[in-house]
This record gives sequence, structure tokens and C-alpha cells, in this order.
Amino acid sequence: MASVIPCGLCDLPCGRHPVVRAYQAREISFCCMGCANVYAILLESGVIAAGQNIRETDVFRRSLELGLISN
Repeated sequence: MASVIPCGLCDLPCGRHPVVRAYQAREISFCCMGCANVYAILLESGVIAAGQNIRETDVFRRSLELGLISN
């Protein structure tokens, strides 16, 4: 049985064909291009730091409250 890979942004299962992106030599899997793009925008804008768990940030918690990210 294959292990479930959680999305690097929303934590939903990535499914059989995750979107994989490399950030500072670390590969992160995403469930869709939307999550991959949002993560890239947040990283490039300096809102999150490379290697930081995004689910522990204020921006993630606020995005959940606003319904921008599903839980």
C-alpha cells in the first residue's frame, strides 16, 4: 500500500500525480498547481521562509479563516 503524500500547502492528499517543485534543493509535493503557485508566491514575497512549516504561520491560519485554503 502506497503512503499518502500530503500537500505542502493545504495538507490534503496529493493523489497519484502530485505537482512536485524544488525550493533550495528540497522537493515539496502539492495536490494541484494552485497550491504550488500560492506556495511559490508566498515564498518569493518573503511571507514564509524556505523550510518553514507553512501551517504554523499566521498567514496560513488567516487563509483558513477566510476560506482561501480548505481544511
